[in-house]
Amino acid sequence: MRRLKVKSLVAILTLIAPGMLRAETIIPAKLSLGDAVRLSMGLNVSLKSAAEAQKASLSGLRIAKLNTSYSVGSNLNIQHSSSSSGLSQLVFSDLNYTNPIGTEAVLRLSPFGVGSQFGSVGLLVRQPLMKGRGILSQRGSLLRSAQSDVTIREYDLYRSRQTTVLSVIESYYGAVLAQERLKVEEQALSIAEEVADGTRKREAAGLMTGIQVTRSDLNVARTRDSLNLQRQSSRGSLDKLMLAIGGGIGETPELTDPLPETAPEPPTLEDAIRTALIKRPELRVLDERIANQTRALAIRRDAFRPALNAVARFDSTNPDTGLISGSMFDMGSTVLGVEFNVPIDTRALQENHDTAKRSLAIIQEQQNFEMDQITEEVRRAYRDLEAAKLSFEIYSQNLAVALDGLRLARRMVEEGEGSNRDVLDAQDALTSTQSGVLSAKTDLYLAGIRLRYAMSEDLTTVGSK
Repeated sequence: MRRLKVKSLVAILTLIAPGMLRAETIIPAKLSLGDAVRLSMGLNVSLKSAAEAQKASLSGLRIAKLNTSYSVGSNLNIQHSSSSSGLSQLVFSDLNYTNPIGTEAVLRLSPFGVGSQFGSVGLLVRQPLMKGRGILSQRGSLLRSAQSDVTIREYDLYRSRQTTVLSVIESYYGAVLAQERLKVEEQALSIAEEVADGTRKREAAGLMTGIQVTRSDLNVARTRDSLNLQRQSSRGSLDKLMLAIGGGIGETPELTDPLPETAPEPPTLEDAIRTALIKRPELRVLDERIANQTRALAIRRDAFRPALNAVARFDSTNPDTGLISGSMFDMGSTVLGVEFNVPIDTRALQENHDTAKRSLAIIQEQQNFEMDQITEEVRRAYRDLEAAKLSFEIYSQNLAVALDGLRLARRMVEEGEGSNRDVLDAQDALTSTQSGVLSAKTDLYLAGIRLRYAMSEDLTTVGSK
């Protein structure tokens, strides 16, 4: 029974206060945009995954650069025939060597043999002279593929970092905007309560009717409900920010950076498109894919050529059982020569060649399409920035009009020339305009950030001091 109560308590705490179950919080009490960006670099799960993929590619490159491999082994056999029986054993080691230009070498050393097995040494060296030479060799292609994979993962990591930072910036200022709107709603409630109080006093003095009091009270209730919804929205925006950072759901830090008053002056549309086509990692990844597929096609073409290899071979066996002796090398034989091979049945080779050729053409088409998409994305971001700038200018102008409208409506009520409906309408107009100004200011700044994102400019410096 006691264990059940403990489990229930843990479950309740998990639901109502997830941040309370942390041994220590990782989110500071006061959070700037720069702090949020820096925290996301170490906490965001998607970014961690991209970083791990990049580390794995570096590990693959280190493996691809290894030219040698070494192994040791032993066998033990029981032999039996009609004339004899006994044990035989051989200890051996293998050393394999390959390099990026196609050279292959195998050294097998058997230093100890007993029974029917004898110590031996063998060395085979093969150097391609035609097919499979240089970068078209298996080893050379493997190394260049590993190098290309590292480059691609670096671009993927950069793109993931950009996406993470953009999400943090949008979430941060979304949370700040929600808090600023909360202040507007609080101000609206204060005005609504002031109007309702004045209306009741004027009704008591016989200057207003009961319907106007009812209208004022309903407006207070509506404004209070709007304030409550905005409080919930503000809490939700903080959770969204914590999720973008990568930890601390349920934390409620104080956001220290206010809404930006101005947005950086953007470059011209032509310069923005030119920068994007140079910097966007998607295009650089496609460059790598085209290079890889071009090499794959060259290897498929090379497969049609005759193979001509220079070969050197040395073999020697120890005439006695036990450890090898110097006499083994005296009995060795050396062979120098060439190997020549011509492919006759090329049907499979032709299919592989055609497939590689089609794949290369598709990737090249994909790159052209990607360039068009990026150009359209930059143009759209530029249009959004211009629209946000115009919207901010309009709301800024309307704010002065809304403030003056509320002042005039109050004066008319004081002079007995208007009703509280005029004040309530003016109050709604002011609240809507103030929220619009805040939204337009935020949209203008974020539109500039999204343009920088479309241009692939480094966003990690945003918010840094």
